[in-house]
Amino acid sequence: MGTPFLPLMRRTLFVLAAAGLVTATQQVQADAEVVYLNGNVRSDRGPVAQGQRVSPGTTITTGPGAQADLHFSDRQRVLLGENTTFRIAAFNYVPREPQADRASFQLLRGSVRLASGAAGSRSPGVVALQIPQATLSPRGTDFMVALVNPAYLKVLQGAVAVTNGGGTVVFGANSAARVASGSAVAQPVFVAALPSAASNPFYSLAAAPMRAPAVQATASSTASAAGSAVSPPAAGIAKAPATQAAASGAAGAVAPASTAASPSAASIGKSALWGAWAALLVGALASDSVSSHSTTSHP
Repeated sequence: MGTPFLPLMRRTLFVLAAAGLVTATQQVQADAEVVYLNGNVRSDRGPVAQGQRVSPGTTITTGPGAQADLHFSDRQRVLLGENTTFRIAAFNYVPREPQADRASFQLLRGSVRLASGAAGSRSPGVVALQIPQATLSPRGTDFMVALVNPAYLKVLQGAVAVTNGGGTVVFGANSAARVASGSAVAQPVFVAALPSAASNPFYSLAAAPMRAPAVQATASSTASAAGSAVSPPAAGIAKAPATQAAASGAAGAVAPASTAASPSAASIGKSALWGAWAALLVGALASDSVSSHSTTSHP
């Protein structure tokens, strides 16, 4: 009587383990990690600490002289300047499900630098940064925004589409723009002519390194002779020249898609654990199948 029950229990455990693996993977991919912070950084849920994971729906605020560097699971980077309020409205990334990619952010105050990750590269249009004056859609991009009434945009690499009631304008690499209101079309401006209220935060954001996650930084420091705990800036994330030609309203060449994001050590560990558990269950099922076959062949 116990023999028929055992295969059923094994099959049930196998299904539950597979479902748990999918759920754990989605949960890991849904969060962002605060890889670096300096000064007073808080969220709507309390103080923020380095290494903390933040989920969609979280609003983060930086104080005077503070910065926060967020690293998402698709290697998208978001660097917040001082006196900034930034909300992660939605974020979803699963490596094998590009149709589910989504990244929606809101800059309510201050300045931010955003460098696209795998989701933005493989699924153009899924990443959106909303500001009071417009919606910005990066296209394989590293760019900065400062809200100083009006809003100013500076594109370091790739291209950014600025859309509001006045229409849509695409700005390419090494260009800058001014967005006066939600009904006024974005206008190109000289980078050298940016007001200090915008150029100062842009300088600080461009000078700050975009750091790797703590687990990766630790591995890097172990292998490096210099012993630095901060890995080099990612490709395409470099300080923009202080002087450039006039900004162009025409579309710039979109930068090549970044390499696909590799999973973090935490996600690798969880996947390996679930994989081992699933393998054991498969082995149990195979063993049970052989045992049943043997019983049938030799009455």
